[in-house]
Amino acid sequence: MPDCSLSGLSENPSGPRWQELDVEGQVRNMILEEELEEDQPKMTHITIPAAYSSGITLFALRDTELGQELLKAPEVPLL
Repeated sequence: MPDCSLSGLSENPSGPRWQELDVEGQVRNMILEEELEEDQPKMTHITIPAAYSSGITLFALRDTELGQELLKAPEVPLL
């Protein structure tokens, strides 16, 4: 186990979603899987509450060929 307390994950004052998603339990399970070192699939992700939309930011000079291509691409909205 790590040298820190995981109970703070469930006691997060920012909202009850941390308990609903059992973030503490997810972290404990991930640590346990690593300690067992068996040849079985292991957890690769933990679900946490978040208030953002995922995405990426692309930068290109407007006057370059790449910049023009990005500006015209319908699947890359300008925000």
